[in-house]
Formats: sequence, structure tokens, C-alpha cells
Amino acid sequence: MRLTLFKPNQIRQILVVTLVLLFTSGCRTTIIYNYADWLIAWKVDDFVELTDPQEESFKAELASLFKWHRTQELPKYVVILDDLTIAISENNTDDLLSLVDKIVASGERIKSVAAEKVVVLLNQLSTDQKQQLLTNIEAYQQETHSERLENAKTLTEKLNDSDRFDAIEDILGKLTPAQKQRRDQLTKELNDTLLMRIESQKRWLSLFRLGVQPQNLTVSESQLTVLFTELSSYRSEALIIAQEHNKNLYQDWSLDLLESMTKRQKDTLLEVIDEYRTDFIKLAKNDD
Repeated sequence: MRLTLFKPNQIRQILVVTLVLLFTSGCRTTIIYNYADWLIAWKVDDFVELTDPQEESFKAELASLFKWHRTQELPKYVVILDDLTIAISENNTDDLLSLVDKIVASGERIKSVAAEKVVVLLNQLSTDQKQQLLTNIEAYQQETHSERLENAKTLTEKLNDSDRFDAIEDILGKLTPAQKQRRDQLTKELNDTLLMRIESQKRWLSLFRLGVQPQNLTVSESQLTVLFTELSSYRSEALIIAQEHNKNLYQDWSLDLLESMTKRQKDTLLEVIDEYRTDFIKLAKNDD
């Protein structure tokens, strides 16, 4: 059975999948979001077999998390998209940067609330279940790390390949020659963080193992909360610096695109944003 959950920092990624989908697929946000709780429960089952009472408790915590996200965070997304529409329309790069800060802040809130729910679940696991969870996470890591290392050469080549930004062209349409040139320049400057990320994930598991403490009745709530919410708790300084460098390059690329977009590209992007804005409003009202 292929294992598919509990990678470091994946809690936030799952909950903000609607934002990621803007760049990765044509699926309707409402469809994915309304089934996200089912998808999470299905993936958790791949890692640890829960008893019936534990499943009910997990579903209740998950429902509470999604209710909080619908009522508290989705309305903020609508405001962000409204401000993003104005920033794009007016080519206002300063406002765009401030919106990035708001998105990061939302991610931090999600991690904090989600961490509380995860700790509740972990505290309900038996010694055998904790060990099963740890064993399956380790197996997942070994599987994915082997695949990534085997494909390391391909991954490095893709890092400097213009196809990396196909998703952008899927949204904006064909890039101009100048935009392509800038894109190619950026990809050559990106740091390859594969090996450092693998090491950080191994360290995450080691710290997670200490926090779970299979031999004890309760988990280390404070240690796990830090592990789930603070990336620096398990990432090396070299990785943090490399990822910050890459983030700044992507940010520069985004600002360059904003200033160089053609009218057709801008109109297309604004249409996509409006579609997501409509979806977020609908989801916040809990309509299917």
C-alpha cells in the first residue's frame, strides 16, 4: 500500500489546497474543498488503524477544524483576492508584497489550529498504534527519498528547464519573449535543495518520534506543537537560507510578471481570480 500522508508541513498544504489548485489544475475549488475532510481521513487511515471511537473523535476534530477555516479564514481569502485584483489592475507591486505577508500569516494561523487537533488525536493512540504510525511514516520517507534520489539528475535538469513554469502559462497564456528570457534567467539561479530537504525530513521524523514517545501514555504537546508550526525546528540553517533565496527569486519573478503582463494576460488572470473569489464566498457560506 502506498503511503501518502504526514510529510512535514503537509497539514497546512492540505488545508490551503484550494490556493495551490490555482496553479496546478482546472478542478473547481468547491469540489475539492468540500471533499477535503474525506481525503484527509482516507490518507490518515493509511498510516494508522484507528478504533471506532478514535475515528469518531478524529472526524469531530476535523469537522471543527474545517468549520473554523470556513468561517474565519475563507472570508479573509476573499478580502485578499479583492486586494489582489486591485493590485494587479493598478500594477501596484507594493500592495502585492503586503498580500504575500497576509497569506503567510494565514498559513501560520492554520498550522497553529491544526497542530492542536493533531495532538488531540495522537494522545488517543495506544502504544502499538504510535509505533505503527512511526513505522509507516519511516517507510513512506524511505520510499519517497529513494525515488527522489534516483531521479535526482532529472530533477536537477528540470530545475533549469523552462517547462517548470508551465503552470504560469496555463493561467496567463503564452509568455512574451521578454518574460521567457526572465524566466530562464531565474531558473538558472535557483538553489537545488533536494538533499537538504531529505535530511530535514529525516530530522523531523526523529524529533516527531521523541515527541510521540510510544512508551508513554501521553505525547509531548509542547514539543510536537513546535515541530508542526516552526519550520526552523527541524530544518538546517543552510536549507533555510537556500529556500529563502529561492523564495526571493520567485517573488522577483512575480513582480516582473505583474509589471510586464499584456492586457490579455491580465484579463485572463483577473478572470481566474474572480472565479476563486466566487468559490471562496460560496464555501464560507457552507453551500455545496
